[in-house]
Amino acid sequence: MLIHPSYWLLKQLHAQLSDPNWFINIRAIVNLAPFTDNTGATQKGGTRVVFNANIKLEGFKQTWETGLLSQLTALNNKSSDPANIYFGVNPRKSNLANKKDDIAGYVALYLDCDDNANFDKDHRLMQINFWHDIDFQVSFLVDSGHGYHPYWLLNKLVDNSKQDVLKKMVALAGCKDKGNTHDPTRVLRLPGFKNVKNWW
Repeated sequence: MLIHPSYWLLKQLHAQLSDPNWFINIRAIVNLAPFTDNTGATQKGGTRVVFNANIKLEGFKQTWETGLLSQLTALNNKSSDPANIYFGVNPRKSNLANKKDDIAGYVALYLDCDDNANFDKDHRLMQINFWHDIDFQVSFLVDSGHGYHPYWLLNKLVDNSKQDVLKKMVALAGCKDKGNTHDPTRVLRLPGFKNVKNWW
């Protein structure tokens, strides 16, 4: 049986440092279509969370194979209001919350290198290849559909209060003009699912 890219990524991230009693946050988020308001102006449609669960690492493989993958695939493939599929990079300590204090720690460093007015995807790839040239090789690289998500696996769990390191990496790499890439609660796109942000 072929291994789904999402399951492979999650296994790589959590194989060495994560406690089996910790949890992975999985989310499915719909980008709602733009609409015209009563003044005739076009407004962004916003987002709607249609799935949000913290799933225990112990037994995750069985949960994934016996329904979770099928459920996420169905949400991602809907003809109307399809959902983008995301995950919390860092493990959660409980199945109830996703605040900063609920994060067990950093298992990896990561960046959200979107294409934008200053960098297209080819420039982003040149940037990543440069990191390889100076022996700062990424552990693995995910094509997000509108850029790349590089990951660097850590050899020990890093306290989630150390997010200043990620802040500096983001600033130096110029990977995200806005957003909270350095936040330990950050969710990123799971590979193997379609990017359906602008499905309409």
